[in-house]
Amino acid sequence: MRPVMTGRRRATSNGLTSALRRIAMVTFICLAVSACAKERVITRTQIVEKPVRQYVELPSQLTKACTMPQFMGLTYGDAVEYTTSLQAAFIACALQIKGIGELDTPPD
Repeated sequence: MRPVMTGRRRATSNGLTSALRRIAMVTFICLAVSACAKERVITRTQIVEKPVRQYVELPSQLTKACTMPQFMGLTYGDAVEYTTSLQAAFIACALQIKGIGELDTPPD
């Protein structure tokens, strides 16, 4: 009859053989994986420059509020004068918007 083991292992060589088995297995796997490669792949790093958009502060004359004249007349003649002053105000406001748009386009 064989003696019954009480749960203790031999500490002298069991830990060493386990470590050697792991090292041998990792070495085998590395060799097996590297042997499967048919051709060598060379990776080269390429530096790509991305243009950075710069934001400029808008001039104060382009950001001021557009003023619209108030109609204070009583006659048709006053309405005609108001129409011409209103048209001049619209033109001034359109020029402000055009100036902001010109700042956004890149120079040639």
